Amino acid sequence: IACSNNNITFSDNSFVVGSDIVYREWHIEDSIYINEENPIHNFNSSGIFPVTLMAESNYGCANTKTQNIEIKQSPKTDFDFSPACYGDSIYFTDNTEAFLGSQITWLWNFGDETSSTISNPAHLFDTTRTYLITLTTKQLSNGCSNSAAKQLTVYQKPVAYFNNKDICINQNLQLIDSSTSIDGEITYWQWILDTLGYSYSQNPNIIINDTGSYHIKLKIKAETGCTDTISRSIIVHSLPIVNFDFNPKLGTPPLTVNFINLTDNASTYIWNFG
Repeated sequence: IACSNNNITFSDNSFVVGSDIVYREWHIEDSIYINEENPIHNFNSSGIFPVTLMAESNYGCANTKTQNIEIKQSPKTDFDFSPACYGDSIYFTDNTEAFLGSQITWLWNFGDETSSTISNPAHLFDTTRTYLITLTTKQLSNGCSNSAAKQLTVYQKPVAYFNNKDICINQNLQLIDSSTSIDGEITYWQWILDTLGYSYSQNPNIIINDTGSYHIKLKIKAETGCTDTISRSIIVHSLPIVNFDFNPKLGTPPLTVNFINLTDNASTYIWNFG
């Protein structure tokens, strides 16, 4: 079977009695192969093509022969894959275009001595490095196959982190991103601020005007496409209700006055007697 986008080897069966062939000239499409006994040629399209071989002996005698070759259409093999992040399964998508919608078979080679024969496999790599991924598809209608190869690098995922601290109601809170990335810069931040909405700044400022526990979630993405997420909680406390009394209310000096702290929601106190 001669198929497009495949290397086809032509064999020279010429001979001459009592002499040697010293010169060969192949004409295949727009290519000319000089003194190649068995040239290799790749046809980019299907159809019927003439192939001409001229052979010449050491006596200067030459002869030419032309034969037609039928090239059948191969599939246009292509594929994509999801971001390649260590510890995550990588999803492969077959994008092959089959000739006249022919059914095809698949053979994936993941470059780590493993393979798959399903159309859209998932694969988990055990180390961070670069792999050569090859997909070979074969059409059942005419037996033609084709391959595509792409390099895939498995990267370390970034590590999401931020410090959480309790605050008081109506107090400004700046969320500080402390995430790190070994492979590639971090280029994306998404903060999910419980019921307060979203922020896409690296270090957003927020003010919370109600007490309670709030769930803060940070999702980051590195330029490699790898992501990580962390969730933490903060407690928003109510403000102290400052109040005090003293007794006596008036008198002549020297006067000893007893101060009574009536404050709620406080743990430390500073008195200023003016």
